[in-house]
Amino acid sequence: MPLIDHLIPEEFRNNPKDYRSSKLILIIDLILICCATVFMFSFWWIGFKQGAYIAAYAIVNAIIFPFLMYYTRNFLLCGNFFSFNSWVVFTSAIIFSGGVDSPFFMWLLSIPPIALFYMGGNIARVWLWLTVGTAVTIALTQFFGIFYFHQHIDAAYRPLILLFNYSALLILFVAVFNTFKSGFKRINKRMGVTNEKLTKSNGDLERFAYIASHDLKSPLRNVLSFLELFLNRHGDSIEAEPREYLNIARDKAKHMLGLIDDILEYSRSSNVSLRQEHVDLNNTLKLICDQLQNDPLYNHANVTVWSLPAIVGDATRFHQLFLNMVENGLKYNDHKVPKVEVRYFSEKEEHYFVIEDNGIGIPEKFHKKIFQMFERLHTPATYKGTGIGLAICMKHVQAYGGKVQVESEEGKGTRFHIRFPKKNLPESTISIAPSEEVLSV
Repeated sequence: MPLIDHLIPEEFRNNPKDYRSSKLILIIDLILICCATVFMFSFWWIGFKQGAYIAAYAIVNAIIFPFLMYYTRNFLLCGNFFSFNSWVVFTSAIIFSGGVDSPFFMWLLSIPPIALFYMGGNIARVWLWLTVGTAVTIALTQFFGIFYFHQHIDAAYRPLILLFNYSALLILFVAVFNTFKSGFKRINKRMGVTNEKLTKSNGDLERFAYIASHDLKSPLRNVLSFLELFLNRHGDSIEAEPREYLNIARDKAKHMLGLIDDILEYSRSSNVSLRQEHVDLNNTLKLICDQLQNDPLYNHANVTVWSLPAIVGDATRFHQLFLNMVENGLKYNDHKVPKVEVRYFSEKEEHYFVIEDNGIGIPEKFHKKIFQMFERLHTPATYKGTGIGLAICMKHVQAYGGKVQVESEEGKGTRFHIRFPKKNLPESTISIAPSEEVLSV
């Protein structure tokens, strides 16, 4: 409605909540003006002159209200003004039309919701108690015969007044419903536009990270190659201190190269589409153990693997997921025999994996941070790594609509719970033999 939009103050239009609230109260105010006008002429026609005066009072205050809101821009003041005048109008109408038997008694119920919507809890409670107190006072006064509320409306016209009442309430309900409906549509539209921009921005950032990282690898490899070449040819002929500096530079270059590789992998995990292929996860874990077997850090370690399913998914993603999970369990471990156990439970609607280790554990305050990029709990000197591995794991799990939860205490090992919806990750029709074995790495 252009007229209503014009009456809404400029600063309210820039705030969705204030805009919706002010528009709703102005629509209610406009409906009340129309209803009060109909009631005023109807009351005068049937001889209920007190009701006509009350309706005229309501019209005057309903006309004042939009201007009060426009110039004061104060919801608290306007809400109290609206509630007070509504209370005066409805109470007066009830007194002059039969008390509890009045057809206007139900209108008292409209005051507390308006007060709650525009003025908050404490003031809304005042209006709630005032409304309830008014209703109870009228009822008790009439019940004990303290005061007789004369019925000024002829009995023949009461059905007509009731019809007007219910029609007005129905119009108010429809108006409130439509206002909220249009508001939600507007919010959803804005959210859609925002999400589209955010998706595009994230895509641009990931592409930039991929391109930048890819372009950085070549010069960094050259730097690393020349450092190693210099150390191999002249390392014995230079003093200990310069040689130590060159070794540090070489180690840092290697760490930087690993970091770039992980950034590339993280960016690729968002851009590469999901492949649909048969993946025997038992074979995946065997390949991972064979891969880790060549690393001297994991001597005397073992991985216990339950019987895992064959699924239809992306083999590369699941290889990276379980490799990072298993390797973390072995890497962040101070036991003589590091252990990792991979268990699987087939639930009704989910694939449920549990990956448990006997490592150093994770303090509870870091349970959410470990899945963020570059979040490390230890220095590279203590445990090697870039802090991206678990972020990549989270990407792969979320790609299939899955969830990851961590259960851990410092010094007591870590247990990761990974769930995938079966509708997103169907089981392969190729059967595999059940097994449970210890894979030594």
